[in-house]
Amino acid sequence: MAFIPIPDMEPIDFFNFISEEFGMKEKFLKEVDFLIHFKRFLLTAHSKHKKVFLIIDEAQSINHELFEKIRLLSNIELDSRKLINVFFVGQSEIENVLMDEKNKAIRQRITTASHLNPLTESETKKYIAHRLRIAGAKKNMFTSEACSKIHHISDGIPRLINSICDCALLSGYVEGKKVVDLSFIEDCQIELRIPIGTR
Repeated sequence: MAFIPIPDMEPIDFFNFISEEFGMKEKFLKEVDFLIHFKRFLLTAHSKHKKVFLIIDEAQSINHELFEKIRLLSNIELDSRKLINVFFVGQSEIENVLMDEKNKAIRQRITTASHLNPLTESETKKYIAHRLRIAGAKKNMFTSEACSKIHHISDGIPRLINSICDCALLSGYVEGKKVVDLSFIEDCQIELRIPIGTR
């Protein structure tokens, strides 16, 4: 699996990032050299019964040229079987980007699309607790009121929930607090410039 967090780069840099992520141990100066080595990499993975996943975050920032390069990667097949699975993850703007006529070819390659709806207040609280557990916390460090406020000002959008929680945890750490209460969330709303009274 390769994960590309910020795909807004030149194609050759994108290919070298992929090479690094997949541990190909090669640096490429030409696109054709990368494609030759990458096809070999995919065929080797296939012979070992391994699935190859390329996950691209912030996909709404991909330009047309790079979409075409990614489409080339998806063209690499063996006996009409795809050797790589590409996942685009992005904000809602990606729908407009893909609907652009220039991106018709890549749009036609997408077999499944899923839209994540905003979380409910209950889901927001569970989401925060889950993220804390994954990070190694032994208990929920946010009060119930703080979680409710996070949901209120984030509209249940996970990316914004993460930003608010990061800000609040850092503020709590600086002040030596072990529990994040409502005051920290209100301060973070101001610090992150989330409009007051509109959410």
